[in-house]
Amino acid sequence: MNQLTGYLEKSFSTVNAEKLPLSNSEKKLLLGKVVKFAGEEHAVLQVGSSFIKAKLDISLTLGNTYLFHFQKNTSEPAGTMQVIQAFKKEPKTIKDAAATILSGLSMSQTKENLALISQLLGTNQPFTKEELQAAVNWLSGYRHMRLKKRSILFNLP
Repeated sequence: MNQLTGYLEKSFSTVNAEKLPLSNSEKKLLLGKVVKFAGEEHAVLQVGSSFIKAKLDISLTLGNTYLFHFQKNTSEPAGTMQVIQAFKKEPKTIKDAAATILSGLSMSQTKENLALISQLLGTNQPFTKEELQAAVNWLSGYRHMRLKKRSILFNLP
């Protein structure tokens, strides 16, 4: 049992945030689960198969899932996180999480928006709210162009 505990502590102590495309200045939205507390001000969060250490702005519950802004500064070993939304229970599917995130960000829950967020969450791709809004606007414009193209094609003699 001690070997297992030692292995788990070692695996959590080596934070594996290199797999996540996080820049040093932007606040990215991530969906993560609190897996360990590192002192009173830090927590280890699991984002997909990666673990990141972050400084907390509020107290969190071990095992709960949160949508948060994460920002990595070069001057600090751990990034800082700000909770955007707490999930009362673990989302059963990525689509459930996507729907909750869209409602939390006051965005419409269209098929395209759900598919976009589901894809971002499924690949653990960090994103900013502005990037998400730009992608949603692009998808909306693309959908309208597709509808216009269909109406023109159907109205041709």
